[in-house]
Amino acid sequence: MKRILLAFIAGCGNSSPATIADALGSNGSDAGDARDSGVATPTYEIRISESQIGANGHTRRAVLVTGFGGDGLPLTDDMVVTLDRPSAGSLGAEYLTLGALGASTSFTPCDQATSGCLGPASLSVARSSDPGVALAHVDLELITPTQISTAAPCRGGGNMFYLDGTDALHWGLFQVDSASWNLEASLVNRIQLGALPLDPMQGDRGYDFEFETDFVNSIPFSVGTFTNVHGPSPQTVGPAMDPSLNGQACPDFTGAYQVIDVTLDLGHHVTSITLAFEKLCTSPAVWVEGCFHYGP
Repeated sequence: MKRILLAFIAGCGNSSPATIADALGSNGSDAGDARDSGVATPTYEIRISESQIGANGHTRRAVLVTGFGGDGLPLTDDMVVTLDRPSAGSLGAEYLTLGALGASTSFTPCDQATSGCLGPASLSVARSSDPGVALAHVDLELITPTQISTAAPCRGGGNMFYLDGTDALHWGLFQVDSASWNLEASLVNRIQLGALPLDPMQGDRGYDFEFETDFVNSIPFSVGTFTNVHGPSPQTVGPAMDPSLNGQACPDFTGAYQVIDVTLDLGHHVTSITLAFEKLCTSPAVWVEGCFHYGP
């Protein structure tokens, strides 16, 4: 799988590039073609990793657009992506140029507190030269948030992590599933996952994800949401976390994390886990969120 942004955008359909077919989940568009006529015409798809999206106002989802000619070769068309109602959220880049791996943008959901936010919505794609003719679309449902960030990019099996942020940990959308991994779980209330990407294109810096159910008390990990999370401190009781890049992390923040699934050994130590988190630094006002999975 390509170790790039496209790796975590899921989809379905027969015209998918091989690197996308292995991606997580499945939520793809109808493809605009003429199969029933027997004529080999271009096909287009638009994909997003989740169709039901928690309307928290900030967790972006990557959107992928692909196009293939009747000969099966990737198209290089100029495309435009539209959202059927502005109250559902916002798009990143709206105008895209297709390439060998398609082209990507992002969708940020509305905030549930905003009038007209929740409910059905649709993303469509058309040629820039003919924006009124949708060639493919994907249906969405904006719902009351039940998750911390999104865990969809980390549910494909195997070790991986996904980040989106504006702080020292990472800027922008980023996913790694090829790395040197190390899980430190010698205490039942603490895990520390280290990841050093193997792809030179993703740099040579080590990522470190440290989480505690309670920094003081020996409480084993379990499925659930942990709020009012602070940085590791022996003076503070309660859940803690410290996601960092080469030791760089803001000391003052508000945050939360959610254990999606977890497996423990007989001693209640973590052997596999899927976890989503979000962290908002107070000074400077930057943020990072994402997920990771360790295990089969």
